[in-house]
Amino acid sequence: MKKKLSMSLLFFISIIFYSNAQTGIWEELKPTNSPSPRWSFGMAEIGEEKVILFGGKNDKMIFDETWIYDFQLNSWSEIQNDIHPSRRIGHQIARISKNKVLLFGGESFESNNSEIINDTWVFDLGTLTWTDMKPSMPPPNL
Repeated sequence: MKKKLSMSLLFFISIIFYSNAQTGIWEELKPTNSPSPRWSFGMAEIGEEKVILFGGKNDKMIFDETWIYDFQLNSWSEIQNDIHPSRRIGHQIARISKNKVLLFGGESFESNNSEIINDTWVFDLGTLTWTDMKPSMPPPNL
């Protein structure tokens, strides 16, 4: 029986739980090829019962990885590109159209010092590529 995606996903560290919206019962999913444990990542729903994850950190490192989770297959796929946002935490991502996801800001620790980032990236879900938008008027650093 095909599961309908009227549910909630809770992603904490590297464990995913599924909750059916009609029953409210939580079930642990055990996907294949999961990203390493992390927190302070960006995640957005991207349609077709999938979510995208970028960045985050654990006790040892900050990530610049892009992953897509497919609920129907219960599996993660890492999307590897030469051009992608830098390692970061605390950023925001959101689907802005059928085929585009926007990533903005966050905090970087590239030089062992915390730095607020105000860059803007778009991920194309059709080509699975990142583009640095470099807007002419980025929001100010606060």
